[in-house]
Amino acid sequence: MHILIICHAYLLRANRKKLDALSEIDDVKLSLIVPERWTDYIRDIPGVENGGDERYKIYPLPVFFQGYEAKYFYKSFTLLLNGIRPDIIFVEQGSYALSYFQTIIYKKIFSQKSKIGYFTWVNIPYELNSIMKAVERYDFRNSDFAVAGNRDAEEILRMRGFDRPIKILPQLGIDPEIFKKNDSSLLKEKLGLEGFVIGYVGRLHTEKGIHLILTACDKIKDERFSILIVGGGEEKENLLIQAEKLNLSRKLSIVDTVPIERVADYINCMDTLVLSSISHHRWREQFGHVLIEAMACEVPVIGSTCGEIANVIGDGGLIFSENDEDGLYRHITFLLKNPEIGIILGKKGRERVLSHFTHQRIAKELVEFFKDIL
Repeated sequence: MHILIICHAYLLRANRKKLDALSEIDDVKLSLIVPERWTDYIRDIPGVENGGDERYKIYPLPVFFQGYEAKYFYKSFTLLLNGIRPDIIFVEQGSYALSYFQTIIYKKIFSQKSKIGYFTWVNIPYELNSIMKAVERYDFRNSDFAVAGNRDAEEILRMRGFDRPIKILPQLGIDPEIFKKNDSSLLKEKLGLEGFVIGYVGRLHTEKGIHLILTACDKIKDERFSILIVGGGEEKENLLIQAEKLNLSRKLSIVDTVPIERVADYINCMDTLVLSSISHHRWREQFGHVLIEAMACEVPVIGSTCGEIANVIGDGGLIFSENDEDGLYRHITFLLKNPEIGIILGKKGRERVLSHFTHQRIAKELVEFFKDIL
């Protein structure tokens, strides 16, 4: 089976580990098309990050409107489909992305026998203008399958009229050899962390509900604890002000965003990782990738009921109602006072990740789905 994947995310070497796992499966041949570069509000990626050991061909192509996920499309008049002729074309950009619309048209001309589908994270109802509605309707009619990153995304596709097979599967997994339990005592000492460490890793934005961690910690009395926040964003200054008002400044350490290869070291400094996301009218947690990173490190996780979080955690952690600081406080203190339960949850979390969320597992399930489509 020859699979062609088209997506800007795979300019980054770290994201291509799923593709490495795909290419190692027997009877799978893989090709990849990406933009020549990608610049958006988060980063500037000047080209394909070197790996050097890929078992598949990467085709970087120029695009119009690079940096805009739904709007960009390729300058190529064939997308190389006349030469590649894959069995499966998988465009990981969304149901109404112009790059997907373009690929469907070229598939009809240059690779008619290929089966084609898309990936979507979108887990809240949305409205499109008349042009994009027409694009999505055309895409739906001409798609053979879809992969949804969460259960709400599948439900929304069904509500919008998509009647083809859908597989619920995250876009990316983790490497359990990188994210695993290790001794971070030296880093913990360097950061000045004492007692029970309550942690968060990710963007410092309002919808992530990080302020709830501070208000919950303000309720903890007569216990040694520290708060470790790793990430950057617009809420950093507000969090520092809040910590000062709550007299938590001495207990709080905020570390700017760290390279992916160092994230596990910081997670291993934590006794629990909290993802306290709060739904907004235009946003809901689509997956919560940091959860599976912490679970793989055997760090017990606490998550809100926002979006997909509870489905990701399963029996590998604790859940509280979103925006409920008292519920979060109870879970934190429960783990603080019952470290043996934290150990049990940590082991369950890693077992869950190994069963569902490694790159190899996601690649295997994707190939099995594609075989059913063919």
